[in-house]
Amino acid sequence: MSQRSLLALLALLLVLAALALLVSTGEREAARPGLLLPELQNRLDDIDKIRIDTGGNTRVASLQRREGRWVVAERAGYPADLGRLRRLLLGLAEARVLETMTANPALHDRLGIEDPAEPGAAGIALALQAGERIVGQVVLGSSPAAGQFYARLLDEDQGFLITLDADLGRDTRDWLAPDLLNIPASRIASISISHPDGEALRLAKEGPGAFGFVLDTVPEGREPRAPRTADGIGGVLASLRLEDVARAEPPQEAPVVARFTTGDGLVLTAETWMVEDGRRVRLGAATEGDVTGEILQEAADINALTAGWLFTLPTFKSAQLVRQLEELLEPVD
Repeated sequence: MSQRSLLALLALLLVLAALALLVSTGEREAARPGLLLPELQNRLDDIDKIRIDTGGNTRVASLQRREGRWVVAERAGYPADLGRLRRLLLGLAEARVLETMTANPALHDRLGIEDPAEPGAAGIALALQAGERIVGQVVLGSSPAAGQFYARLLDEDQGFLITLDADLGRDTRDWLAPDLLNIPASRIASISISHPDGEALRLAKEGPGAFGFVLDTVPEGREPRAPRTADGIGGVLASLRLEDVARAEPPQEAPVVARFTTGDGLVLTAETWMVEDGRRVRLGAATEGDVTGEILQEAADINALTAGWLFTLPTFKSAQLVRQLEELLEPVD
């Protein structure tokens, strides 16, 4: 080989080595861990719509910010669960790529990030909007460890393992603001439950400062059940949370009406109807006697949340609202 040929060969090898170095550096830069949605951190305050879908593009929830508050469109604009929503948004804004996974669509189902349009697809598809602009679209798949999910951008094939601290609700009900009332039994002075057939029961506190409730009137020849039998009714409004809600007119039948009166003049009313798939409850608040401005405001706040809605409550709670007198009496020999 001539000296000229040798020099040409060496020059070619140097060029190839330089190109290899550039490619290698580029690949390392592309694989370097970073934010999954780098734009989101600066656009969090602009997000006003979130669409959540499961397999077959089945809509789970359309969360919308209306007049400064987040609501669930599928439940006629009932307030959304802000805690769950904020955790999701902050989690996505801070989500970092831990590892590059497969970019082969044929293997996406192993990670739960297959096409969400496919019926039975396991992942959850999220679309974040600011006005009419899409800020991010992500498919979240299975979670191999706490605080981690497999994911990919909806319009890309590349899968990733990411950090994400979020509670991904797969049912519309998961995104509803759950809290309704929190009136502890210690605050309630008396309770009445009236049934459409005229049957009624009344409960009162055992004495000043007492926690438990007793029947106000016991039919002649009967005995009340053991102490604490009625206490479940007194505790029904404590930490009361919904399971579902609907903006609807109540059934035409007369309801069972439970009335709770507190020692400071707040009156809570729960009207309960039995329908085909369970009980529906309408809640309301009023005051009686001379009350403070704080109590007036409390009643107004309760009505602002509950007016016009029919609630599905946990069964163990709604069952207390329709208790009958016979259930609180000792059986007849």
